[in-house]
Amino acid sequence: MAEHGEGSMSNEFALDDDSETFCPIQDAPILNLSDPSLATRYEYDSVQTALVTIVYPCICVFGILTNSAFLFTVVRVPYMRTITNIYLGNLAVSDILFLSTGAGFGLWKFLSTPVTSDFSILGGVHGCIITQVLNTTPFVASTLLVTVVAAERYLAICQPIKHLSINSRGRTTALIAVTWAMAICCEALLLPATSDYKVTCVIWPDDDHFMNFPQTIASCFFPALWAQVLAAFALTVPNLLAVIVTFVLYFLIVRELSSRICKAPSEQSSNPGRSRRTRDRVAKMLVIAGTVFYMLLTPRTVLTLYYYVKRFAGAPGLPQRVEFILFISTNVLLYVNSVTNPIVYAFSNRRYRKAIIHAFCPGSGPIDSSS
Repeated sequence: MAEHGEGSMSNEFALDDDSETFCPIQDAPILNLSDPSLATRYEYDSVQTALVTIVYPCICVFGILTNSAFLFTVVRVPYMRTITNIYLGNLAVSDILFLSTGAGFGLWKFLSTPVTSDFSILGGVHGCIITQVLNTTPFVASTLLVTVVAAERYLAICQPIKHLSINSRGRTTALIAVTWAMAICCEALLLPATSDYKVTCVIWPDDDHFMNFPQTIASCFFPALWAQVLAAFALTVPNLLAVIVTFVLYFLIVRELSSRICKAPSEQSSNPGRSRRTRDRVAKMLVIAGTVFYMLLTPRTVLTLYYYVKRFAGAPGLPQRVEFILFISTNVLLYVNSVTNPIVYAFSNRRYRKAIIHAFCPGSGPIDSSS
């Protein structure tokens, strides 16, 4: 996610007698970075530069291609326009939005300023809010949609009669609308924490390297405790609940499939071997989906919990370099999650793979939609 707190400012502010002539903004705080050892902490190092200019954009492009390929397949192949694919289509849209806004904003900021913690390009509170909404809302929606897909699978397998009676495009549209509304509500809880646009004047070292560094930098951060509590809730609770609920539903599905195989022979399918193969195939798919979801989403949630616990408790925490490595690692995982969603939920299925070939190579001949 686009983090407005990335590269947080140090508290080493200094005022001098010439502050009025130095700082173009009256009464603005002054950050004294005349010590090169301090100033270098505020510029992009080689790792950050590689991430922002190469790694994130490459992941973003690949993710947009995979998600767009799925959407294109749904549009081009008639039998792919199912209720299930309405959910997966919205999941693809949310992933595309998250990838493009996150990587796009990071690259835009990198090209606009050499200071990692400078958000002057946003131009004010309105820019802080817009970027937060555009990036975080689709991320939360993507997380919730994965849980909705798990719930639909549970109903279809464990309560098929009930699911058949209630399953409709109208219900699906309503569920998707509610999911996006919940994502917007979670995002609204984050807005107060980024609602203070603060401009700071900076004293850079008297060195040619810093000659073109900006005289002022800006941040989007409101330090009030209540705003930070809301942000902590919005960034952790929905993700934790989504992971827990998804895992419970997948466990119940596998248990239901296993119980059917263990029934008395008279109640079994006429082909128990085929039932076991079906169970194993579905169980394998669910285990892969659940494991990928857990491994890619949970580390960032745990890191966010750590950050807020450290902040509220006033504890020193881990060394800054370790925190930086953890931050970039979990950030990469979030992007990878949006890349893998169409692979895990669509292209891992043989029927979907045949459909995508038919969509991009319509001359490949007719295919069996039931395969």
